[in-house]
Amino acid sequence: MTHPAPAAPRRVGRTRSVLAPVAAVLAVLAVLLTSTATPAVAHDSLVSSTPKDGSTVAEVPSEVALTFDEPAQRLGTSLVVTGPRGQVQTGTPRLVGATVRQSLATGAPAGHYVVAWRVTSVDGHPVSGTFAFTATAARPGTYHAVAGPASRPASAAARHGGGLFGARLAVGATVLLAVAIALAVRQARIRRGREARA
Repeated sequence: MTHPAPAAPRRVGRTRSVLAPVAAVLAVLAVLLTSTATPAVAHDSLVSSTPKDGSTVAEVPSEVALTFDEPAQRLGTSLVVTGPRGQVQTGTPRLVGATVRQSLATGAPAGHYVVAWRVTSVDGHPVSGTFAFTATAARPGTYHAVAGPASRPASAAARHGGGLFGARLAVGATVLLAVAIALAVRQARIRRGREARA
């Protein structure tokens, strides 16, 4: 009685060798995806603000200040200060060491103020947040309405930073997968050529 030669092991071995590059690239992608939370450790963290969040001050201050654990980058850093009559920030933020300062308009009225801030961390990622304070008296001087951005910079900047990082990750994943497929096809062709010559 004759027994047919087993063919399955050769197919299994061939499949494993062809899929090996793809598996290697998928492992690299898994490492990239699981490490996306690591850069957050390097983000700047807000240490303190002047005025303090939730505080009540005698009058609207001449500026607000935010101090971080690391100096922020000038590019992309912005503050929007909104009070009872609209936005009151004037000029651009000033970066002094690890502190970001934003001047406020003269004559800014008494009332509740919300500061929406956005800074660019030393690692290039945007960090944003808000804090609030109440002033019992207006700032001395004549008030002139400030023409500011239509929306707070914090949320828009965060979306932009997250979208850019996600786009870069997607492009990298696509390139790696394309390389893996090309390697798998090339390896399969080489194996078929060897088997044909055998």
